[in-house]
Formats: sequence, structure tokens, C-alpha cells
Amino acid sequence: MELAQSASWVPPDTSHLQFHDCDVVATWSMAFFMSLDLPAQMTIYLVQDAFTEYWDENNITHPDPANEILPWAVDSGEPVFLQALSYTNDECKSDFCRLLPWAGNADLAGRGMVVNYCIQAVFVTLYIAVHMAARFGWRPRSRSIAHRVLTAVQESTRPFLDSALLFCVAVHFAAMFTFVRGRVDDDSPTPTTGAVVSVFIALYTIFPPLALHSCAAEHLRRKHGRRYIWSFVGALTVIMSGLYYSDPQSPWRRQWADWDNLSAYLSADETEIDRLLEEDPDHQLKWESFCVTKLGADRANWAFTIMLGIITILVLLDLIIVANALRIPFLRSERRPILRSVWRYRWVLSAFFALQAMWVCLGIFFWFRNELNKHAGQENKDRQWTFGQILAVATWAPVIMEFYVLWRDGAEKGLTGLLSDRYVVLSGDVVQHNEKDVDASPQPDLEGQGDVQARGSGSFDYGPLQQQGDPMGSDSSIGTSRD
Repeated sequence: MELAQSASWVPPDTSHLQFHDCDVVATWSMAFFMSLDLPAQMTIYLVQDAFTEYWDENNITHPDPANEILPWAVDSGEPVFLQALSYTNDECKSDFCRLLPWAGNADLAGRGMVVNYCIQAVFVTLYIAVHMAARFGWRPRSRSIAHRVLTAVQESTRPFLDSALLFCVAVHFAAMFTFVRGRVDDDSPTPTTGAVVSVFIALYTIFPPLALHSCAAEHLRRKHGRRYIWSFVGALTVIMSGLYYSDPQSPWRRQWADWDNLSAYLSADETEIDRLLEEDPDHQLKWESFCVTKLGADRANWAFTIMLGIITILVLLDLIIVANALRIPFLRSERRPILRSVWRYRWVLSAFFALQAMWVCLGIFFWFRNELNKHAGQENKDRQWTFGQILAVATWAPVIMEFYVLWRDGAEKGLTGLLSDRYVVLSGDVVQHNEKDVDASPQPDLEGQGDVQARGSGSFDYGPLQQQGDPMGSDSSIGTSRD
């Protein structure tokens, strides 16, 4: 491309331009995309960096920066600027991206949240391993360390499941808020990276409670309440997915910057640069336009879509074929031994799928987060700990404390500590033994005394292939009044 020969120090064409200093080129490119005006001082440095080799080879005296270089650059420097932008993309992209003030998404991808996800995933894996071992016949010797671990896991599963469900609902609301805020506030459009991270983490949070629920739901009470919560989570997932796919900045609809057509950013009316500046005053979309590859965003987007599709298909198959929600006579399990076997093993399939999906989602999230952090600069808050992230990590502290107390004191004493001093917890075996003695003696009128008893079967009685039992299940311990 020819250059305007308005001075003797100007090379004949752009083939003589040689950039050497990435700091200068990247800083000029960053300033160019963050302002409608050319950065005067950085433009002088840019021209000097590009022309110095030509001047030295031809023994040309370096021109005056303010009186010669800057006026020429303003009037005729467009080819140099195009060359600088191309050089930025080819050689200085990392430097350029680190200079742009991309803030990241600390609320969902900060270091504290990463620790949070890892703690949850590791504990869920350990809990599932213990539950499955017990279901398939593991019976440790009474009062042994293994037995104490088994009891602690079984009796702390309920608070763990409740905490995981609450965390799942909270993350879904956070993801939905991300999309709603981008549509309500024109000055804060939803970043594409924020959209992908939000939906992926919201999807991830479904699998830990699903795995726990699959293994322990038979022996937990308040079944109807949890069904309502699961229905609520399903509704939130549908709403969140709809907001994601309809958002203008989602990978489905996003218009990515074209580095091969850079003249659009230097046109006479500057419509493209105007659009970037007006729609993105915080410069988050600019960073994504030039620093996030379309291929990487599309891969994460397709991974979420495939996972969501698999979940939808499996849920529909489970409701229609296994649970026979449509009441189809052909699908009644008592008439179909194969379906009866599927129903019997459904918890195994559900827990295994949820556990695998949990780690797959977490792995994809780590990959995408690492790709973003490769080019992020000092403004990236994903590498920081915030007050909210510390509070999020504390979500699992009650579960850990509950496990420790149950392991140290046993189920009866540990669970009694959760009640007021009006009640104590007795094992099911003790209650059944006392009931036999009471049945042989006259019974006083206890009406109005507030006594509470419930039958149980000691620790969770997992048979090797136990089927769905009593809706109320059986508990390791029974609460009774001691008034």
C-alpha cells in the first residue's frame, strides 16, 4: 500500500514499515479502540517505531515529532494505522489484551468460587462412594472407624443435600440477573464470556445435589418439599436457558470483530468504532471482540447446548418410560420385568450420570476460564478473592462441621445436639425394644402430652439391590420427647 509522499522522510509504501516494539504498538492500539480521537503522543511513538529502520538504512535525519510526524500522521497515516492493527493481531495480541480493562466475572469465576466448586465436587464424590459401597453390601464392624465414617456420611447427607440445592437456586438467580441486567441497563451489556460462564456454572450446580438425591432420597423425609424444589430448579433452568439463547451477546447471535477487514474501523464515518464505543463504555465487549476467539466461545457454547440436550432427553425418558408419568398401560413395570429392573437400578444410573456430568462441566469451566485468563490483564478480578466469594466458600462449613460432630459423637448424640433440650434422639433398635416392653403393660392415656415416636431401622439399611421402599424411608435415629 502506497504512502502519501508529502515529505522526503516518508517511505514509498508500507513494505518499508518495520515495527519492533510491541509495547508501543499494543499501547497505541489500546488507546485507539478506547477513544474516538487518535492518541497524539502514542501516534508519534508508533510512526517512529515503524519508520526508524527505513530512516537509518537511508541515512535520513529523523523528523521533528510535533511539527512533522504528527501532522503527517493525522492527514495521511491511515495505512500505517492499518499495518499497526494487523501487527497487533499477529505479534502483540497478548500485550494488547492485557492492556484492555477487562474485569472478568469474579462473582462466578473468581478464585474463591473455584475453591467453592472444588470443595463441593470432592465432597460429593466421597459421599457418593460411601453411599454406593453401603448400598452394595459394605457393612463395617460396629463402633469401628469405618462404621463411624459411614454413619457420619449417612446422617449428614440431608444438610449437604439441602445446602447444595440452596446453592443451585442461588447460582441460577445470579445467572438470570446477569442477563436481565444487560437488557435493562444499556450501559452494561452482557459480556459473552459472562453469559457462557453463568449458564455453565448454573448447569454444573444441578449435578451435585442430583447425585446426592439419587443415592439417599429413599431414606430422607420431606420428600414432597424436595420435589417442589426440584421442580423450581427445572423452571429456573428453562428460564435461564431462554435468556441465554435470546441474548444479543450470546455466542449464537454475537457479531465478532474481523481483523482481516480493519478498514471498517478507520472509515470516514467511523460507524464501527462508534458502535463499539457507544455499546460498550466499560470496554468489556472490546476485549472479547479482539481477545477471545470465536472458536473458543463456540466450543463452550456447544458444550453447554449438548449437556442441556442430554439432560432434557434423559429427564423425558425417565418420566415417560420409567416413571410412566403418562400412565401408559404398556409401560407398567409389573408387566415388564425389564422395566422393573430399570426402576430397581435407576438410582445407580442417575447417580453415576450426575457424578460424571458434574466433573465434565467443571472441567470445561476450568478450560474456558484458563483460556480467558491467558490474555487478561491487571484489571481481571477472576484472580482475586472478594468478600462475597469468602461467604460462598462458607456455604459448606456447616456440612463439614455436621460430619465432624457425627463422626466424633455418633448419630444419637450428634443429632440430639440439633434439637432443643425437650427432645432426645434414640436409635431405631432402642425404640423398637422399648415398644415391645410397653406393649406387654397397660398403656396410660398420653393424649395431649406431646410425646413423639417414629419407627426406624437403625442405620440406613441398604440392601445390595434395595428397591424404592416406604415413602417416609427409615432413619438412623428417632426423635422422642422427654417432657
